[in-house]
Amino acid sequence: MNFGTDIALQNFDIVLTYGDFELVKDENCFFQQLKHALETPKGAYFYDPDFGSRIYQFLHASMDNYTLIDFEIAIREVLETQPLILQDSIEIKVSYENESLKASVYFETIDDSPYNLVIETGKEISIWEEK
Repeated sequence: MNFGTDIALQNFDIVLTYGDFELVKDENCFFQQLKHALETPKGAYFYDPDFGSRIYQFLHASMDNYTLIDFEIAIREVLETQPLILQDSIEIKVSYENESLKASVYFETIDDSPYNLVIETGKEISIWEEK
């Protein structure tokens, strides 16, 4: 399935190769867009105040059951805005390990491709795909 093409980003910076924009396509484009939405603080863009997530709120949050539930909700809020994700397939398991919140996220896209993401908030936000 075609998930589109976009300019490659690394840590919010544009990636250049031989003086030209590097591009990401299809699944890499989808993952980059999702990661960008999760890593961007909600309201960071004045022209799109609903873009982003509340995950940054959890970097130094006090830990209790409410925090675990709210962390899951913050992730789910972003996933629910993604038209390529099958909403019924979303599964999120949240834990607190080594002074950081960790979420294991599973979902499928509209072409039935499975994704397993890990989102961790320690000193910073880390997001990667587990294969």
